Amino acid sequence: MRKIMWFGMTVVLGSVLLLYVWGKMEIVNVGYSLEQLSKHKATLKQEHDRLRLRLSQLMSPERIAKEATVVLGMRAPRLGQIQVMTVAGYQPEISSDGLDPIAKTKIVQVVQTFKVRP
Repeated sequence: MRKIMWFGMTVVLGSVLLLYVWGKMEIVNVGYSLEQLSKHKATLKQEHDRLRLRLSQLMSPERIAKEATVVLGMRAPRLGQIQVMTVAGYQPEISSDGLDPIAKTKIVQVVQTFKVRP
């Protein structure tokens, strides 16, 4: 009877020890995985920052104007080349100077981009 009891206690103690070691190994593995994920996150953040910088460079009005004039051969419109069109059912909001604020903003952007002189 004592041999069975010792055998049972040995099996239980061995199982507890095995579970303890397995748990410690899992903690180490999770730590390694966390470290790898942290490095990957840092790499992705650097890539994100680099791409945002590149996007801001590509969206630069000066670069777009240069690309339009040098590469595409475009030029600023001359007086009388810009025509305002109306769309059926569209009611523009008229500001104090008599222009639609949205259209005025777009015209100002074109003028600033191409430095059109009236």
